[in-house]
Amino acid sequence: MEGRAYFDISVHPPLLKIFPIRKSDQGDYKCRVDLRRVRTFIHYIRLKIIVPPKVVITDEHGQTMQDVIGPYDEGSSVSLFCEASDGEPLPSLTWWKGNILIDDTYNITPQEVVRNELVLTDLQRSDLLVEITCQASNTNLTKPRIGLVMLDLNLRPLEVKVMPRRRPVSVGWIAQLTCEARGARPQAELTWWREGKEVEGTTETVLEDGNLTMSTYAFTPKAEDNGKSVMCKASHATLEMEPISDTITLNVHYAPQLRLALGTSNQHSSIKEGNDVYFECNIKSNPAVTEVTWYADNEQLATNISRGIYVNNQSLILQNVGRENRGMYQCRATNTEGEGESDVVKLDIQ
Repeated sequence: MEGRAYFDISVHPPLLKIFPIRKSDQGDYKCRVDLRRVRTFIHYIRLKIIVPPKVVITDEHGQTMQDVIGPYDEGSSVSLFCEASDGEPLPSLTWWKGNILIDDTYNITPQEVVRNELVLTDLQRSDLLVEITCQASNTNLTKPRIGLVMLDLNLRPLEVKVMPRRRPVSVGWIAQLTCEARGARPQAELTWWREGKEVEGTTETVLEDGNLTMSTYAFTPKAEDNGKSVMCKASHATLEMEPISDTITLNVHYAPQLRLALGTSNQHSSIKEGNDVYFECNIKSNPAVTEVTWYADNEQLATNISRGIYVNNQSLILQNVGRENRGMYQCRATNTEGEGESDVVKLDIQ
């Protein structure tokens, strides 16, 4: 105790001070008081030293674990070992998840090391970064010694969504779709697919500490894309999983596309004076047309019963034709995207 023990007689009663105290200081102490006229007083006291244990958390390979550990795959298991040594008396050793006791079974090795193995199975996203603590307690006089770890996890995406879902796009204008995947850690891997084929030209943004992954796909739609599908797939770089996906159907707006044809009963080479002639204006349009007009030699036609001209939306009927009905015929149609016109059909009358 040399240099650590001091008998202080300046206070009442006198004190024996030991600092810093060591485990070896434990034992029986005797205080003897010699007086001149009365007998000697002797007092005995037993000093018991409580030594806080050293706590270490390791994995199954003996690697020391602390703070954030992992990452571990969602659904996997992890084994953690907590050891407490050099404690006097030997401590109890318990595992806690947050403030919930999850394991209080431990054993003592021949070397007087207290050991508690914790096995966490089927790790879920609720385990992400939760504090897992090992507490070693050998007295109520002091706080338990603690070892702490937090589990980092690889998490699969929970949902994927393509937006906007119903907004139409127009031919000739750049359209942009956004795909959002939530729940993945680290970020989800997003790919775009059209009619079963992966397409390029995507950009990716990660938000909210990796929980939200966004990808954009820009393209210039064509009329033939109307009704076709675009899919976004979300997968994970390390987890084995079937990709989750979301699909939208393109609503492509375009100006009317027209094709003019003679009725099936008419043939160009056999139309004679006095015959009836039927024209059909076949229209492909999205959205629907709001107006259809007919033209002969660039002059707009209207129903004229006396002349045998009947205009009925997509049909034109010429009754009892004569040479005055010869010319170049065409139909035109309009919708909110613009106007379309058919090819020109020449009407010859023999």
